[in-house]
Amino acid sequence: MIKNYILPILLFICSIQLSFGQCTVSISPSSPQSICNGSSITLTASGTGINNYTWSPAAGLSNVGIPNPVATSTVTTTYTVLANCGGGGGGNTGTATITVTVNPLPNVPNITIYK
Repeated sequence: MIKNYILPILLFICSIQLSFGQCTVSISPSSPQSICNGSSITLTASGTGINNYTWSPAAGLSNVGIPNPVATSTVTTTYTVLANCGGGGGGNTGTATITVTVNPLPNVPNITIYK
């Protein structure tokens, strides 16, 4: 009688492991990236089976809920994307980070041209 329950129990355990595993997310371009103050860069997160993305911190990002926000930060910032795979229960997530270094604009001296 117990033998009849072993296979269903093993299948149930395997399905639990699949439901709560890690999903894989990556960011392109790869970290670190540099921009000049006042410039922007598009960050692109991708992975297989991802239902939604959440970027943080929100400061300097065009939209925190899309896979490809535009970063226009005025200070060097490390952005993290949280990707959710599966039914949205919170158990199937993956993260990736990228640092965007903001360089100051160059100081160009005034040049006087004489004719």
